[in-house]
Amino acid sequence: MVIRNLDVRTYDNPGISGIDRYYAMQCRLENVFINTGVYNVQASKPTHATKRLVTPLSNNAALTIPRDVTVTGYDTGIVVYEHTDADNIVVAGNIHGLDFAAAHHASRFGRVGAARNTHHITVSGKHGFSIAQLDTEQPGPGQTNAQNEWQTLVGDTYDPKNLGIADINGWVVVGNVGAVDQFTRNGGAGIRAWQISSGPDGKPSRVAAELRSR
Repeated sequence: MVIRNLDVRTYDNPGISGIDRYYAMQCRLENVFINTGVYNVQASKPTHATKRLVTPLSNNAALTIPRDVTVTGYDTGIVVYEHTDADNIVVAGNIHGLDFAAAHHASRFGRVGAARNTHHITVSGKHGFSIAQLDTEQPGPGQTNAQNEWQTLVGDTYDPKNLGIADINGWVVVGNVGAVDQFTRNGGAGIRAWQISSGPDGKPSRVAAELRSR
């Protein structure tokens, strides 16, 4: 299935999901926007376990190619199964941004923008994956209220069962503060994450050192 140039709009705190390709063999998505018609910063907390985009279930024919896809305002932004090759993805204002489900084969993401998700990356099943650039923003001082405090970051990664096997190259921004040298994780023993221009050996980058010296 090929889906191009499509805007799927539901409503705030949706009780229905967006695009579900669970039973498709293969899927390509280009220039797709799945949203609730509300600026994601003002979105109400999702309470219906809805999912914006579900990719094809892991199977021998699986091939999923999302390009230029933005999803906002759901419990789960994108459920990722195997053989996913994605780039220029934005997940914002969700409880779970990307949810990596059980997969035999690995997945690859290029640039992922993630903002105001409770958890930017969630791992719900054993999955090998890489993200070449995870560019995140979390609310800073004075940027939440009673309606949107649920968007306060709990973890860049949420993998309490240590099911993820991954490499993530990232950049973290706090609103009203700027770039910071921090990466918050829950579990994720098999996930290596480091800041742009540093390396998996954990040595601080020049940028990271400069940030700490300010």
